[in-house]
Amino acid sequence: MKVHALPSIPLLEPLEARLMLSADALTPLVATFAGTLELSEGETVALAQGPGEASQAFTDAGDYYWYYGQQIPLLRATSEIVVSIASGENGEELIQQWTQADGPLAGYEIRSPLNDNLFVLGGSASSPDAASALEAVSAGGKVAWSGPAFMYEETGSRLWATNEIIVKIRPGVDPAAFFAEFGSYRQLFMSQYVISVQGGSLGSLQTANTLANNPNVEWASPNFYQDFRSSTDDTLYSSQWHLNNTGQTGALSGADADVAEAWSTTTGSDDIVIAVLDNGVQTNHPDLNIYINPGEIAGNGIDDDQNGFIDDVNGWDFTGTGDNNPNPTTAFDNHGTAVAGVAAAHGSNELGVTVGSQHSTILPIKIATQTASSGGFVDSEILAQAVYYAGGFLPDGSGPQQWHGADIINCSWGGGTPDPTLSDAFDFVAENGRYGLGCAVFVAAGNSATGYKAYVDPEIAPGTWFFQWEYVKNNDFVTAGDDSVWLANVSLPDGTRQTFLPTSDLTGWQTGGNADWTINTDATRAYFADFVGGRQLRAGTIGNNQWTALRSPTVTVGAEGGEFTFNAWVSSQLNGDFLNVWGFDGTWHLLFQESGVPTLTTAVSYPASLNST
Repeated sequence: MKVHALPSIPLLEPLEARLMLSADALTPLVATFAGTLELSEGETVALAQGPGEASQAFTDAGDYYWYYGQQIPLLRATSEIVVSIASGENGEELIQQWTQADGPLAGYEIRSPLNDNLFVLGGSASSPDAASALEAVSAGGKVAWSGPAFMYEETGSRLWATNEIIVKIRPGVDPAAFFAEFGSYRQLFMSQYVISVQGGSLGSLQTANTLANNPNVEWASPNFYQDFRSSTDDTLYSSQWHLNNTGQTGALSGADADVAEAWSTTTGSDDIVIAVLDNGVQTNHPDLNIYINPGEIAGNGIDDDQNGFIDDVNGWDFTGTGDNNPNPTTAFDNHGTAVAGVAAAHGSNELGVTVGSQHSTILPIKIATQTASSGGFVDSEILAQAVYYAGGFLPDGSGPQQWHGADIINCSWGGGTPDPTLSDAFDFVAENGRYGLGCAVFVAAGNSATGYKAYVDPEIAPGTWFFQWEYVKNNDFVTAGDDSVWLANVSLPDGTRQTFLPTSDLTGWQTGGNADWTINTDATRAYFADFVGGRQLRAGTIGNNQWTALRSPTVTVGAEGGEFTFNAWVSSQLNGDFLNVWGFDGTWHLLFQESGVPTLTTAVSYPASLNST
């Protein structure tokens, strides 16, 4: 097998002499950076958002699936698995038992709960490998199915195959006869059907590949979960320079979207329905016009418009078991509200912001539930259902009856791997939505031309802590990439945040080692899109067998614990030169370790890369 040089978490020999630093070994950061930055008056910053990613190693085991006749190669994770707990079992309780020090999955932890009984588990270099872990959990009858995690190397996006396959049969093929050997099947849309197979994730890959070459089949693909990413008077109108730039922030007058000029033609219409396929949308937001389905009688428990969804008065939540409440359900579940505001915040109502289409109607369609550790997107089958619903189509493929659906479909997310189930859905509604006129479908093109990753530790224990970032080089005279690290957007577990703006309070921040960390002056390594000298720190320039350190102020974490997050761009010799991130509460804890050179791409991401979007 070929092991790919992707970021991993190897064990290092102890470096106590370098790591156990006393407070007076570092100099105050505020002194190091004093007077080095300037910021234009009134300047604002739009922060990028991204889910946390743990480092992982992948290997080429020959896995692939078919996408419209094209073979999509997959890499297999060496220490990440997906486990579906059997019905009637307490999934989270079982996982906690298995991951204890004496359990079969010692060293593994829940990386992402895909649903109540489906978990992605990740391990470290000292954990059992994926094959051993899968063998360990398969015994005892408490697991319905399991499998390894996969990655599409071209985009770096993760996939978790379920034990289900989605099959599109050719016209004239009898589904009852064709799927007889599988025992049961269910219709997704028109000639698309879902079946369950034996063998978990690997079984679904193998069976789907066999069916894809059957002359009665147009395409067949595993039902994947994918690691899609959210892309992120009107009293604030004067600050919205992107709508009408008069130079109010010191920028070039006229560098805007010409929205004020467009308003002379139209400010939008509440007859235009914009479906927002995202996580939660606040349906009672005072600056949003939320869709009201005229074909439904609220609260009567009847599918009045016969579109397959009971009481879908204000849209639908496709996550979990599904219901008619698309509102946020966690503290992180708010991207949909922001997207809806960008699309169609009310205009001329003396409130908040305004946008190009001031009067259009928002149809909330929830397809993800964001948590601290997971984007929470639904699987391919459900995501396709949501697209067909947005287009106004019934599950059997018949055209809209009383169900209008949307004129415009907005998906401010992407970065996945080509999937025929989802591609078919977008192609169909783009051509046939709006009663045959076609829906306009907008998808995020991707923000992937960056090496920044988000690092998240959601469970910092109560106590008094400081955190330390160290770039450490070995002595083999080998370098790679930029041989450095950039740091941005730090949130400490007491709730304080440091963005390293020129006006930021850097009291308590310290730097030292063989070289000091410095303010970033390289626009190509900017974390914020509007780079104006700074807002990131760069590790000090060091030589072989040297180190450079940055330390946060000491913070107090309350009884509920706290979350520690930051963004870093690591470009170093893989498995040789490392970013080590430590927490200290009286004991040193290695929280993160990273090395390697990031893979950058400027390609339009999937599904924005489809012709229909």
